[in-house]
Amino acid sequence: MDLSISYSLSNDCLLYISTFLTTSLFQSCLPLSLLLTTSTSFRDLVKSGPEDDYASVNELLAYINSPKPGIQECGDYFKGLEIGFAEKKHCAADLKERNPSAIEIRNGLGNYEVMRQAGGLVDPDKGHYCYLEAVAAGRPDDMYLWSLPAGIS
Repeated sequence: MDLSISYSLSNDCLLYISTFLTTSLFQSCLPLSLLLTTSTSFRDLVKSGPEDDYASVNELLAYINSPKPGIQECGDYFKGLEIGFAEKKHCAADLKERNPSAIEIRNGLGNYEVMRQAGGLVDPDKGHYCYLEAVAAGRPDDMYLWSLPAGIS
């Protein structure tokens, strides 16, 4: 999460976010759901993809879909983060104010499992990740489907 969220979120919310961003489980699970919506670094990596035939993005997708930790362990962890995120002592005020950054983060936490599953889909004919095929196609309608779980329409 490297967008300019610090300018728009409350201190309590930022503190909560900073506590989970540095955990080894968060970093091991690496949520595609948050990379797609809150990471300018990921966007830059995707934009530079054609230079190395998307090899860097492919490696990142392979890491996200690695077997350890498993989707169940990571999914449970992110469900817990989502619940904590909405608590009064954390980010409830930001959500109540309909802060776009807070909503994107909550959606990303809640969509962890579906996006990990979708991010791991491979075209059986070509052997490529479906996400990479959508990016490489360069057509907005292909990428539109990847934004739906985040609530982007």
